[in-house]
This record gives sequence, structure tokens and C-alpha cells, in this order.
Amino acid sequence: MDTFKSAALFCLKSATFTIIFWGLWICILRPISFSTQSVMPSSQDSQAQIQNEAYEKQVARVNQQLDVAEIQQKRMDKNLSAQEENAKRFDAVLKTWESQGARK
Repeated sequence: MDTFKSAALFCLKSATFTIIFWGLWICILRPISFSTQSVMPSSQDSQAQIQNEAYEKQVARVNQQLDVAEIQQKRMDKNLSAQEENAKRFDAVLKTWESQGARK
């Protein structure tokens, strides 16, 4: 009879523990987890907004660098044209010197 009594007490204690555990889970722990999940999208939205702002800043910097590169490219084109003109004039001067030297 003592074994039956201890087995019945074990079952009663197990049932009590199970009821208390699931009661706490449904009433307390589950709403907490749902409330943190509802906070997560706003956190994700703010993270997405921060990333979007960083992307826009990066695009602005790249566009600025492209503008600077374009200005430098135009300047280099002008310099190259001027150097080509100088080379042509120098060739003309050399030809006149060579023709003058051949006459002597």
C-alpha cells in the first residue's frame, strides 16, 4: 500500500507541476515573447532606414567623386591637346633648323 501511495503522490505532483508550468507559459512567458516580436519589426525598420541613409550618403560621395574625375578628365584632355600642338610646333621648328643646316 505504501508503494501505491507514493506512486499516487508522484502522479499528483507531476500533474500539479505540469499545470503550473503550462499555466505560466501561456499566461506570462508567451505574451512576453509576442511583445518582443512586435518590437522587432520596428527595430528592423530603423535598421533598414539607417542602411538606406548610409547607402544614400555613399551614392552622394560616389557622384561627387565622379564629378571630380570628369573635371580632371576635361583638364587632362586640354593639356593633351596643348602638348600635341606644342609637339607639332616643335617638329616644325626642327624641320626649319634642319633645312637651314643643310643649306650651309
